Formats: sequence, C-alpha cells, structure tokens
Amino acid sequence: MFHAGIYSQPRSFRTDVRHCIKLKNLKVGIYFKRFVFMSAKEMTRKARAFVLIETDPGKEKEVMEKLLKFDQVKEVHIYSGEMDLIAVLETEREIIVPSSKRVADFVIDKIQSLSEIQDTETIIPTYSKTKWV
Repeated sequence: MFHAGIYSQPRSFRTDVRHCIKLKNLKVGIYFKRFVFMSAKEMTRKARAFVLIETDPGKEKEVMEKLLKFDQVKEVHIYSGEMDLIAVLETEREIIVPSSKRVADFVIDKIQSLSEIQDTETIIPTYSKTKWV
C-alpha cells in the first residue's frame, strides 16, 4: 500500500521529505516521478507461492534436499497425489518487478532445471492471511 503522506495536518512537500529522511523507520522512493512514502516494514514484505512438483519415481527425498538448498524455498513437503512434492517459496516484494514474475523466473530457472523433475504447477495467492510467524 502506497502512502501519499504521513501527517494529519498539511505541510509543505519539502518539509515532509526532509522529515521523512530523518526518521529511521521510513524510506523515500521515487515511483513514476512521484515521491512514495513507505515504512520499512512495507518495503520488506514477502510474497509467498506454492509449487506442486512431480518427480521421477523414487527421487522425492533427493529433490527435497536439493530444493532446500535454495534461499527462496522455505518448506518442502512430500504428499500422496498426482504430484509428489509441494514447495513453499518466499520472495521479496518490489515496487517495479511484480512478485509473480520473480516467482516464475525462479521456478523456470532453478526448479524446472533439476533433472529429476518432470512437471510443476505454481500457485501464487492473490490474497493471504496467516498465523505463522
């Protein structure tokens, strides 16, 4: 969520920018030639995606170990069904590059390049709530 301002009373634009730069927990960015104020927490939010993975028969644990070596992969689970594994990915949200593109690039470049993987299906939630920390 982009915030155009952080004050309840109007101030000059120059005063707002100078004040925000002094504050440790706020950062100023430029987006389409307009200033955007976001808290440090908003700038470091994560985007989560789920990748269903079909592997070669008997290679589930081997693929699981390979996937866990990537920083973006936070969890991997083996389950029974059409696919063999589900991997939970976490990437940083950015202003310019959509998180869906970052996830797609990671799945294509890293996960699908593993020789033991036959097929993948990626799920990118549009809205999520979680109790996990």
